[in-house]
Amino acid sequence: MYSLALLALVTVSCLVALQNWRTGLLLCVIVGMVQDPIRKVIPGTPPYLVMAFVPVYAAMFVGLLNERAVVRDFFRLYPQSLTIAQVFFLSLAVSSIQTLSYGAQGLFAIAVGLTFYVGWIPAFFLGYFFLRQSYRELERPLIIFGALTSIMMLGVPLEYLGLKFSEPWLGMVTKDGALPLEWRRWYNETQWVAMMSGFYRAPEIMAWHAATLVIMSIYLLLRRPAFAGVWVAQTAWGLACVFLGGRRKMFFIVFIFAGLLLLLSESRRRGGILFYLLFVTAIVLFTSTLFIDARYLETAQSGFKNADERITGHTVTGPLWLFGIVGPFGYGVGTKSQGTQHLEGAGISTPLVEGGFEKVLVELGIVGTASLLLFGFVLVRLAILAFRRVWAAQLDSTPLAALAAFLLANAMAYLVAFQVYGDPLIGFFLGFALGLVLSASRLVTPPEPAAAEPVPNEPAVGA
Repeated sequence: MYSLALLALVTVSCLVALQNWRTGLLLCVIVGMVQDPIRKVIPGTPPYLVMAFVPVYAAMFVGLLNERAVVRDFFRLYPQSLTIAQVFFLSLAVSSIQTLSYGAQGLFAIAVGLTFYVGWIPAFFLGYFFLRQSYRELERPLIIFGALTSIMMLGVPLEYLGLKFSEPWLGMVTKDGALPLEWRRWYNETQWVAMMSGFYRAPEIMAWHAATLVIMSIYLLLRRPAFAGVWVAQTAWGLACVFLGGRRKMFFIVFIFAGLLLLLSESRRRGGILFYLLFVTAIVLFTSTLFIDARYLETAQSGFKNADERITGHTVTGPLWLFGIVGPFGYGVGTKSQGTQHLEGAGISTPLVEGGFEKVLVELGIVGTASLLLFGFVLVRLAILAFRRVWAAQLDSTPLAALAAFLLANAMAYLVAFQVYGDPLIGFFLGFALGLVLSASRLVTPPEPAAAEPVPNEPAVGA
């Protein structure tokens, strides 16, 4: 019954997205939200259901392609990025050939791996062309997404309170869906907390969405302060779920976002932004100490103890060690992606790593990682160019600063642990946000004038 209902929702969403891809965005997110709880209550918890939103995603992109020449319009504004993109895709092709050397099983690994490396690209173009005139158009979708995410987060306190349903809607479940699982986060040698996931399939997935809810609420507080009560309550709600998830790096994402938002904002707006950040911080921390178990707060704080060691280990020490192991082309695309562990039975044993930069090194090797870094460097330059164009046009750059801070905070979290970023829906959100950042250049650049049509020769007067 649930699978049929989800199939019907996906079908209707695809039809709508083909006709209006901007409206399809809302339906795509709804499908992405409900796919996790539906997956848990279907016998066997089919793993393919985490991709239920993909047909809607594809329909949105087809709708965009029917509307305009996507690639041509983008590279017309950014011609210098074409060569770098080609080098990046060439390195992925070489690495994919390396994966195929492990046998037929490598095809599955390539499919999973390429989802991470290129699955975000259609979302990037969707984000790049989503806005028509200004970033004000972004506020209504964020309000809707925030409300939907807040509803989804209801499962977290229900699980925390020990509520039981006849079907496994809450928490982690076994593959057959028969027994609930409990993940524990040890924050010192003797103490731990149970990690909540609510309606989501894992605590880390839930905590990422909760942290994103906090970030969206902070942004809406800056843009629409008249509804400050709603945004502060939503921020407190999201942060409470972050704490109950027990994932410390998700708390760090919010923490880093706030600092980067201040840093990237224009100096004349920093005073107001700082005021709102301090205001919401005071209220949220006060309510957290009243309603959240102190052990969960201690868990979040424990991340500060060894943060410098983890960052150094995953960005310096670990990569330096890997340079002498992975070789020029690495072990191949997908060999460190979740779901491809069976490749170890095909005669491959990859190094154990947790950091995102280390993962890329293992899969792509030195050559592929260098091309990816160059590709990322070009994207950063394009983002800086977008900032400059907005400043030159004397427009409010707060939306641009918030989007950039969101992406950079996730990039820093990825350097420490990459597992959550293998989720296709999260990749969709991040790709869409990157497209929104670079679309600033499109919004402030006047369109090219249409070529004048030739005037037909008119007969002379009196002819």
